[in-house]
Amino acid sequence: MRNVLRSLRREGGGTITPSSSPLPGLKEGPGGRVEAWATALRDALLAELTEEDFDVTAGAEPGVLEVSTDDWTLRVEDLHNAVFDEDGPRSSLLAPSSPTTAWLAIDNEPEDPARYRAARRAVMSPAVDRALARADAALDGALRAALLAGGDPFTQDLVAIL
Repeated sequence: MRNVLRSLRREGGGTITPSSSPLPGLKEGPGGRVEAWATALRDALLAELTEEDFDVTAGAEPGVLEVSTDDWTLRVEDLHNAVFDEDGPRSSLLAPSSPTTAWLAIDNEPEDPARYRAARRAVMSPAVDRALARADAALDGALRAALLAGGDPFTQDLVAIL
């Protein structure tokens, strides 16, 4: 994942392409955590969905990445604290600073935990599940670790499929 892209910019739905104007929060080289995560998530989602189905964007704050569709958003924070080495990403839970965290949001999140799975399944297809599992594998389990670290009860159903 090292030096995958020099910089990224959102172009149309789901497309992240090289650009001379990087999004806020992107860093080049081996320390490019947002860049590496964006590439892993984008590539995995493109294996199952079309470019028009999703967007992968860097947040306004450093170290933030969002994957969004019309129905759900996956937000990853504190990527600047993620542990990377020359072989790629490693779980940030090993880092002494704050861990990378992530959570899933949908418009109509139910209050009753017994309805979480049905609500998530209503907006996320098995193809999305497969894509996120593929991204987690490409990130060496760091997506799952970030979702766990986020501690959001609704998100834990997503953790279960990774």
